[in-house]
Amino acid sequence: MKIVFVTKPNSPYGKKYYADLLGLHNKLYDDQKIKLADLNGREGFNQISKLEEVWGEGTLCACAVDDRDVAVGFITFGYTKKGQRFLWVYNFFVDESVRSQGVGHELIEAVENYGKSKGCAWMQLNVLGNNDRAIAFYERFGFRTEYQDMVKEL
Repeated sequence: MKIVFVTKPNSPYGKKYYADLLGLHNKLYDDQKIKLADLNGREGFNQISKLEEVWGEGTLCACAVDDRDVAVGFITFGYTKKGQRFLWVYNFFVDESVRSQGVGHELIEAVENYGKSKGCAWMQLNVLGNNDRAIAFYERFGFRTEYQDMVKEL
């Protein structure tokens, strides 16, 4: 397993792993769509047809690549460049076929080290309140709850 950093969808690694990353994003959204509906009955996390739909300016991607040169997991993230620096995780997904094999650990570690190299003091993310497996995973790696998002239907 190796971790490569993708700077843009049209970068060399972006082009090489584009189809894999698009598929992984859609698997993530399928999973999260069900969890969101279970949590509050709302629609969300719709499939995408292009990575550019979710890849904003400054977004980076740590991509886990297996021995067959196939992307099997990713973290998309960005970091602040002014003031107190921190890293923000946008999306994180590991394919079911390789879960519990250390892939998520390698991805978190790679992104954490990247953030440290850029002077970031912490990393932050959101997780659905009913995603118990993800919450337990993040807690094992030192994440803790500092904020709670509150939602009111309109």
